[in-house]
Amino acid sequence: MEKLTFAQLSEIINSEAFGEQECTPEQFMYKGDEVPTPQDIEKNPDDYSDEFKEEFKKLGAFELVESYGGEGQGDDYWSVFHFKDHDVYIQFDGWYQSYNGSEYNEMFEVKPVEVVVTQYHQVEK
Repeated sequence: MEKLTFAQLSEIINSEAFGEQECTPEQFMYKGDEVPTPQDIEKNPDDYSDEFKEEFKKLGAFELVESYGGEGQGDDYWSVFHFKDHDVYIQFDGWYQSYNGSEYNEMFEVKPVEVVVTQYHQVEK
């Protein structure tokens, strides 16, 4: 499989074929719950257009690696997927409001970075 760049993956995910199958960036942001898996497509091939199936294969293996947002977590709402065959991480970013639900804003490439955090704990007496 040819390795694709973020721009190429983004083009596929934003394509008309994906939109027609309701496999949009918004669906990825919602933790990918509505994004079909290769197994879904294999079990029900007639539910998907040939163009979608061809483009979907180009994504290769991918997994949700991190997500944040929803009720009680402020206004941030996002999910990060690792497209393993291309070693590309994409964040699908949006916002959340309790009275309005969540809305997608944009997708962009991210990379994992290890961060050291200092915490303060109560001293035991």
